[in-house]
Amino acid sequence: MELTYAGEAFLKHAKIMEQELENLNHEMSDITGQHRGVLHIGIGFTRSHAIMPALIAKFQQTYPNVEIVLKEATNREVQIALEKGECDLAISRRNRKAGEIKSELFYEEQVYLILSRELLSSLRIDKTTLQKQLKKGNLHALKDCPFVMCSQDDIVGEMERDFLKHSGILPQVKATSDNIETLLTLCNMSVGACLCPDKLYEITFSENEYEQLEVFSLRKTSQVSYSVFVSYRQLSVEDDCRVYQNCKACTIG
Repeated sequence: MELTYAGEAFLKHAKIMEQELENLNHEMSDITGQHRGVLHIGIGFTRSHAIMPALIAKFQQTYPNVEIVLKEATNREVQIALEKGECDLAISRRNRKAGEIKSELFYEEQVYLILSRELLSSLRIDKTTLQKQLKKGNLHALKDCPFVMCSQDDIVGEMERDFLKHSGILPQVKATSDNIETLLTLCNMSVGACLCPDKLYEITFSENEYEQLEVFSLRKTSQVSYSVFVSYRQLSVEDDCRVYQNCKACTIG
């Protein structure tokens, strides 16, 4: 036994994201009934804000009696919680296929380079030149640009530092934070440029704020794109009875 029925359904439909979430009711209709339980999901703070509200809202339409409990932490903490059995699913960038831990590809996360038009203008950076350099995987046009950055322990923070190093840039770091929303606010205030996961950027700013920003897709830049996985624990035969008693419909150990 690997996943209980509701756990399998959530895992399957999370992978296809919002464009196919309307299929949930049809494909999970055979397991709704009177099932009740709790599904514990470990996920990073930023990624949770970006993707979980839509997923939970749709899941609840089919499973109104199932409680989703989010454990929001760093990627490392989420994986440790999964290994200890403190969560049932872990959504993170780690691809774990060792021992009891199994992983499946969730989606590809892309990153945007964002800076305010005011900052771009003040630095006299030519937008066309910057776009051409970005297509080649280079940020040299931003050598004099200040940055607000994620910490080095964060996947985006790690990648942006590697990307800048690859471009021969020693960045002027104005602020460092684990909260990407704080960095985006600073970016909008022209404090510095930042790199941001696409899904969070798309839900953060108002229409007026969008108009004040220049956003550059790094979709074709391998240094700043990465895979996100859903990981879960395979259950042993001995675990089966305990899991069934604790959460008949939705728990995986």
